[in-house]
Amino acid sequence: MLAAQHETMFEGSDPALRRRAKLQSATLLTLAEAYIEEYAKPKKRSWAGDNRILITGTYFKPLHARRAIEVTRADLIERLQKIRKDNGGVMANRALAAIRGLYQWAIRNGGVALELNPAQGIDKPGKETERERVFSDDEIKTLWTVFGELGVAGHIMRLLLITAQRLNECAGLGFGEIEGGLWTIPGARSKNGRPHVVPLSGLALEAIAAAPKTSDRFVFASPSRRVKNIPMTGFSRARANVRELSGIEDFQIHDLRRTAATGITRLGFTRFLADRVMGHTEQGIGRVYDRNEYLKEKTEALDAWALHLEHATGRGGNVVTLAKA
Repeated sequence: MLAAQHETMFEGSDPALRRRAKLQSATLLTLAEAYIEEYAKPKKRSWAGDNRILITGTYFKPLHARRAIEVTRADLIERLQKIRKDNGGVMANRALAAIRGLYQWAIRNGGVALELNPAQGIDKPGKETERERVFSDDEIKTLWTVFGELGVAGHIMRLLLITAQRLNECAGLGFGEIEGGLWTIPGARSKNGRPHVVPLSGLALEAIAAAPKTSDRFVFASPSRRVKNIPMTGFSRARANVRELSGIEDFQIHDLRRTAATGITRLGFTRFLADRVMGHTEQGIGRVYDRNEYLKEKTEALDAWALHLEHATGRGGNVVTLAKA
């Protein structure tokens, strides 16, 4: 009733006031959508991560239908502890940062009638320590087999292990990003905001071709029947399945990227080249003047790593041609 009166009051008046009145009655989901479109997309390179945490993922889904001004600090603490339990401390900390940023933006722009951010003052729910976990060849063989039983999520994890790219970059792979054996991750999807070219080995092309073709746009489309033609998101269940089926209880998806990078350097390639493969931003003046993509060197490194994976998993190196979508 109050929300309806609020909007009626500003009917026909200043558009800014009408927008503010609308946000005052917004649910957490509606407010998050406005935040992503009006602030995060134009100003944050990491907006896709915020979008996944606040909107498309399950992290704050139980609070989506609540009015944003009614969400309390206790509500957020409860959710963050649940996220820490299900997804780990690092993910819980990222979720805290995302929800805090949402409310800060809303308060600054009159989006919520609150003087105090409900996420302000909450201690980080997880302790962040630098992980050093790298999978052995025996573990890689076990994981490879398990990935084959997980459907779309398993294909994504295989590609991540083969290419050393980030989970979101692999999951969001579009057919239009692949040309002539090269995968170009656009700046809008890369962490550093710059396009990143990844040479695709025969093993990588095989992992891509093996994914079920349910979308004309995305290689790894969501298997959900409720949504169509969008990339797969949400890997908590897949991670839990990997732990159960493999017996590797400390399995984390990001460890696959670390394993690939470590494997590349163990094969004799430099850490500098491993960083180029992974798309890390180079520090110093060199990043301004050196625009070399190091395609030849990256191809050699990723081909050598793919060959190592083929031996580690006890399989042949079948090379396939990726058909046009």
